[in-house]
Amino acid sequence: MNPFEQSMKRVPNNVPKIIKSEDLHCDKCDRNYTLATFEDGSTTKVGCDCEMIALAKKQKENHFKRIQRNKANKIFSKSLVNQRTQLARLDNYLPETDNLKKALNAAYRYVEIFDKEKPFSLYLHGTYGTGKTHLAYGIAHELKEKGYTVLFMNVAQLMSLIRSSYDKKSDYNELEIKSLINDVDLMVFDDIGVSESNHSLENLFEIIEMRLGKHNIYTTNLTAAEMSRDKKWQRIFSRIIGESHRFDMNGDDYRMKGIQNDS
Repeated sequence: MNPFEQSMKRVPNNVPKIIKSEDLHCDKCDRNYTLATFEDGSTTKVGCDCEMIALAKKQKENHFKRIQRNKANKIFSKSLVNQRTQLARLDNYLPETDNLKKALNAAYRYVEIFDKEKPFSLYLHGTYGTGKTHLAYGIAHELKEKGYTVLFMNVAQLMSLIRSSYDKKSDYNELEIKSLINDVDLMVFDDIGVSESNHSLENLFEIIEMRLGKHNIYTTNLTAAEMSRDKKWQRIFSRIIGESHRFDMNGDDYRMKGIQNDS
């Protein structure tokens, strides 16, 4: 009778008794241990902590994932997005043309292969109402659910937020806004190309410049010619298109279909 069995003879009657014990060796930690089997079918190892270490590691990983997910949710809550867009998901996007189907497939693929160490950007261009914002937000939501930090910003609203940050009563300052944008795993710039002041264009250029080499998604209704209409826009457009995979999303405005059908 080994020392472990002897000690178990002193265990109170209401504790399950050992019905079998085996002296074994763990190749992983190179230690000898006793495998005890109790009358209720449960087992325990004495002398080998590999399972406990693995369990502790798993619990630590799960705790870290919860922290990351909470952080992602907190950051995503600072996104500038309207209520309608908040309902957009990849699985409720309904493409009606081949190029829109390709864009949807690309969106799913983008989420699937997303890797912080391998930055890859998308440039979604096309006519009004074809779902560019829908797909961009759908991607952002999927990645946020995976625990990545994501910001979704309508560009006009972002520039307005920066302007308002100059007010002493503002909750944010310009540096804090830009730092937040710089640090996220994915940044979505929605509806690029609206008319902006020279100061706003300088801010936009600075932000896009600091995001180079990171994951970004850009959406716009404007053509390449419109996006290159002057030198300020040309340098912004060159930064965007230089590292992005482009998808043309042209078609009917699905937001107008109900009105058109009633006319």
